[in-house]
Amino acid sequence: MKRLAALLLLLAAPALAQERPSFDCAKATTVVERTICARPELARADRNMAAAYFSLSSQLSGPAKEHLLKDQGRWLAARSKACDGVAETMPLCLRQHTEAREANLRALGEGLYPFVSEQTFIKSGKVGRASYGIDVAWPQFDGNSADFTAVNRGFAEDASKAVDGVMPTPDMGTALTRDQTWTLLQRFELQRPSARAVAVATNSYAYNGGTHGYGGRRPPWSICARAGWRGLPRCSGAEPIG
Repeated sequence: MKRLAALLLLLAAPALAQERPSFDCAKATTVVERTICARPELARADRNMAAAYFSLSSQLSGPAKEHLLKDQGRWLAARSKACDGVAETMPLCLRQHTEAREANLRALGEGLYPFVSEQTFIKSGKVGRASYGIDVAWPQFDGNSADFTAVNRGFAEDASKAVDGVMPTPDMGTALTRDQTWTLLQRFELQRPSARAVAVATNSYAYNGGTHGYGGRRPPWSICARAGWRGLPRCSGAEPIG
């Protein structure tokens, strides 16, 4: 009987391992960690994302490896800040953030490491009768092989304009005749047209009153290292991005 029990445990071990996240649930201390541990789909997403991270990290060294480590730490903090709120929406928030991060980590490894970090603006509050929740992410090119100042300024300004569009002013909040929730969600997706180029597509959804929200997917912009160029055509013959 004991042998049978031991055999069943041995057979179940691989399945159990597939349900665990990348961290030890026995040591989970935060609401985010406990939520991930409680839901198999979130544990799976976390494990896949961590696998993509460690796979990429193992290919890097020196400044590139350090850049990735710091960016991953910032991303983990941003995910917790964005999702540690309403219990009903936390699972969806965690899944969306984690799956988007996994996709970008895999794209970062499909060629020369491009030194792209994730910048965020996360804020919630209430002005008059307008509650708002803002969760915006955009890329920043940190490499020094080219001047990416204009590219980075463009992405940051686009994000700022999107935030301004849903941030209620005191006059707006007090003018409402009923309670409303204004929302801005924005993620970016990295693509690799070639090993020496990165394309960035943006997905967003916003609501600031009215009958419906707005947003959608913007076509990818390709960024080559040669001159920090930004444009719609695919890059070719570019110098390394890093």
